Parts: sequence; structure tokens; C-alpha cells
Amino acid sequence: MANKINIAVILSLYKNSKLSELKRAIISIDKQEKKRLDLLICFDGYVRKEIEVFLKKFKQKKAINKMIIFKNETNRGLAFSLNKLILYNFSNYKYYVRHDCDDYSHKNRVNKLVDFLDKNENIDIVGSSSKSFFKSS
Repeated sequence: MANKINIAVILSLYKNSKLSELKRAIISIDKQEKKRLDLLICFDGYVRKEIEVFLKKFKQKKAINKMIIFKNETNRGLAFSLNKLILYNFSNYKYYVRHDCDDYSHKNRVNKLVDFLDKNENIDIVGSSSKSFFKSS
């Protein structure tokens, strides 16, 4: 019997989401070490066709067990979309990892976050640091 997946990465997309950034983000999620996870994505209103095509064709290779896509008929906002992903799947996962479509995660990010929470049961939420690779204009 296969182990139950207890980690979900949640990600919201909308009309301004860029395919190049999304590809980098999802590949970084799929390269996570030592953990298997599901990727939950919410289309917050209209999403570019090229993004829909990429997601349909994407073949997970390592960490991603399955990808599940939810859709909002209209743009409802980031908080609404992330809450939807959590509430519709609340009893399915022990951990939810927040990821933006323009984020790139280190290959040990999920492993470190989950291991920390497993060792510190009195803590309910944990974050990780970020580093910007792009100059702001």
C-alpha cells in the first residue's frame, strides 16, 4: 500500500501570471528532496491559454504526486483562492506549503519546513526566508 501524501503545495494563478515564471516555480516544487506532495492550483478568473496548455502537458518527475486544478469563474483575489484550496482539501493533508507562481524553492525547502513542524508539535505555522534574484526597476 502506498504512503498517503500529507503535504500540499498551494498556488494561485491569475491573468498576469507569466508562463516562464510558473515553469520555474513548478520545476522547483517537483525537485523537492525526500518528500512527496500534491500541487493544488487555483485559476483565479481568466488564465492565459499557454499556462493551461503547459499544466495539462506537465509531467511530474520527482516530488509532485499529482496536480489538482480548481477554478474561480471570476477574479476573487489571492486570499479567497488560497482559502478555497485549503478549505476544499482540509482533511486531505497535514501540511500546506504556500508558493507563489513566481517563487523558486530550494530543493530542501519543504523537507526542512515539515521536519521542523514534526519536531515542534507546539508550533502551527512556519515560514521561510526569501532572496531576490532580480533587480527592481
